Amino acid sequence: MTGDRTVPHPDGDHPDADVLAAAAAGTLDEHQRRAVDEHAPGCLRCAAELAEWRRFGEAVRRAEDYDAKIGSRRAAISRLQQRLSDLGRRGD
Repeated sequence: MTGDRTVPHPDGDHPDADVLAAAAAGTLDEHQRRAVDEHAPGCLRCAAELAEWRRFGEAVRRAEDYDAKIGSRRAAISRLQQRLSDLGRRGD
């Protein structure tokens, strides 16, 4: 992301949703990260939205971890089935 992306607001400029999402993901450049870090703690709206993006990111990571575990288990079961099949053929 380049440049500041803020939304004008009566009590100051707020980072837009894309910036807050990127902040939660840890993908902002140093300047943008510092701006969000300075703004969000004093702004209930932005702090809440940032927390929501962080919860969303954690849920995605948990889902990805689960999918990886399921894929590993399926691969292990498939290998086991193949070995059992191979052993069965040797016994014929």
